Amino acid sequence: MAYNERYDVLYLERFIAAPEGFALYKPVSAKKLKPGVCGYFDHNGDWQIIVDLENPDEVVRDGWKPAGTVKVSPDPGKDIWGAMVSECIVKFPIKVDVQVNVPNTPARVGFKVGYDHKEDTGGILVTKGEVMHHQIDPLSSTKAKNWFITNAEMILQRYETTKKKGIFVVTKTYTAKERAVALLMSKEISVSFGVDVDLASIGKIAPEVGWWRSQKEEVWKLHQNDDGVVVFMSGWYWRPKLLRKKIKPTEEKPKQKKFLGEGNKYGTLEYQFSPDDENLEIVTLIPEKLGEFDEE
Repeated sequence: MAYNERYDVLYLERFIAAPEGFALYKPVSAKKLKPGVCGYFDHNGDWQIIVDLENPDEVVRDGWKPAGTVKVSPDPGKDIWGAMVSECIVKFPIKVDVQVNVPNTPARVGFKVGYDHKEDTGGILVTKGEVMHHQIDPLSSTKAKNWFITNAEMILQRYETTKKKGIFVVTKTYTAKERAVALLMSKEISVSFGVDVDLASIGKIAPEVGWWRSQKEEVWKLHQNDDGVVVFMSGWYWRPKLLRKKIKPTEEKPKQKKFLGEGNKYGTLEYQFSPDDENLEIVTLIPEKLGEFDEE
């Protein structure tokens, strides 16, 4: 499957303008992807940790330059999301009353809602229960960004994949213990799920078995984790541009160098590597701020 046809890529594109930042289709535990972590997504779209900046012993042990004290805020935010849909999705009511059972409450009469879409693809995220917002404090966000700038060259040397896939420094995550995602690939597909009538005003989804199933085909992907599943992350992403060229026989082999440019608001980073006597790699890292978070 081509990269731009992968479900995780299509799903991310559907939510590209979300203020929460980077939308995750594949499940990742909140213990593995968390604020203060530097990492990347490999060629299969799986999250790989480079280092946890909240753990100074790990930073020193692995030979990185120090980051200073990076702290996660002690009081995470939380709220109820219910369903989040991409812009091309439209909502419609399904006129069927159903009995739904919410844990620790008596059975109530509920209703079903459905979604279909007008474009080629559409994304839906449904979270059950509270969505937790964990983040590092504003000063730590700045320290983490500065740490990356200091260590970026070493990261590129150690992790070859990052030259093509880029590198993230996570500052904030949104997690739920249970979630479902759907990617609608055809205009003929619609999905539905049950909602408790007393909880509909705050968007809480009732745990009805049928709500994970499409009316026409199974398009829901259900993920559960007691530690939390990451649904969005915010932070810094350094998007790479990799140029390879041959070194001419008369050309002197260049020394590795770093350049802090002024190509965009946050400044680009450029590095040159000579893997051998015949080839030169030029890696440009273009920083992007994903989602909304504070820094000093």
